[in-house]
Amino acid sequence: MRNVYLINVGFGVAGTERRFANIWRILRSRGNVRPVLVIPDTMLAGLVKAGLIESAKDPDIWAVNEPTPVRASFEKWKSLEKNPIAGALRTRMIVPRFHELWKKIEADKNSVAHIGLPCGPLVPPNVPLVYECVDSTLEGLGRRHFQRAATRASIIHCQTNRIRVALEMAVAISDPKWKTITSPSYFAQYGQEPPSVLRDPSLVVFVGRLSSEKSPILFLEGLAEARKKGAVVRGLILGQGPMLQEVQLKIKELALESCVSIDFVCDPLEHLSRAAIFASLQTGDNYGSQSLLEAMGAGCAIIATDVGDTLRLVDESVGTRIRHDKHALADAIANMVRDPFHTKKRGAAASQRSRTDYSADAHVAYLETLYEDSVSIHNALAVSS
Repeated sequence: MRNVYLINVGFGVAGTERRFANIWRILRSRGNVRPVLVIPDTMLAGLVKAGLIESAKDPDIWAVNEPTPVRASFEKWKSLEKNPIAGALRTRMIVPRFHELWKKIEADKNSVAHIGLPCGPLVPPNVPLVYECVDSTLEGLGRRHFQRAATRASIIHCQTNRIRVALEMAVAISDPKWKTITSPSYFAQYGQEPPSVLRDPSLVVFVGRLSSEKSPILFLEGLAEARKKGAVVRGLILGQGPMLQEVQLKIKELALESCVSIDFVCDPLEHLSRAAIFASLQTGDNYGSQSLLEAMGAGCAIIATDVGDTLRLVDESVGTRIRHDKHALADAIANMVRDPFHTKKRGAAASQRSRTDYSADAHVAYLETLYEDSVSIHNALAVSS
């Protein structure tokens, strides 16, 4: 049986981390390969807490222990996580512990390594490789992570064609060894079928890292403008990140303290199932957002910025696409809040679309074909050299 090592260097429970945990779970249930999740112990603890993994002691999970002084420092001084230099240092210090496992993976003649979040210091083992590339901002494509990938007999699995083309341009080397492809599918975890009642028609939810490409400030400005138009609306922000303090100050500036709250949960599905509307306001592309597809599965009507390949997910039957502007967002929010019947109908259509067209089983079946393709590419290069 093929052994697939799902390798992810990260410390939170954001979209990519949740997706890899779900891939691991679905691969196990299908039984065609043996998946092994290789992640930091910090991430593992978050996934267990979120209910995405049942036990931290599962034999098919290799928890990479973060150096104790480093973890203690970040737990004591959370503000360090807002500093990209500090975050990069944290990553660099755990990567050698990933490399300690490479001999075990390389000794496995039936291995494939599936690499998640980009990480420059990570030098993957010399086995068939599948890399993920989901950078909708296109800002990290020319960095060392993908430069190295181009020199390996690997498959680069790009979330959209826009990302794939940009990646090839950013890493323009002669005689690249990689094979870049655009993913034909996409998925997220969906809970039970969303309830038909107990949904708050005035609640708009934002889920995501509090960073500029996600546009949390636009979310607040749109809510404030919608309230000026007389819409009775409340907002919930589920996320954390470098803009947290700026978001808190903007709430006060716009006098939204009574109607907007901020929280962070590892699994947002319960909150999403109680909301009527979900706003996905990314600057680069909303296609590829785990939170967006989770919100659709939970039965939320969608407001999304009209960027990238967003049209692949969001049309008028499930929501509305808008320009990246607070007035456009305010109009969309007000229209949905004032027409709860139509909004509920869109939410039901969103749930149906996500569960039918973007199922985990279909996506993982596709990944299984990639794993076999990566073996062929790796073996062909070995023969030619």
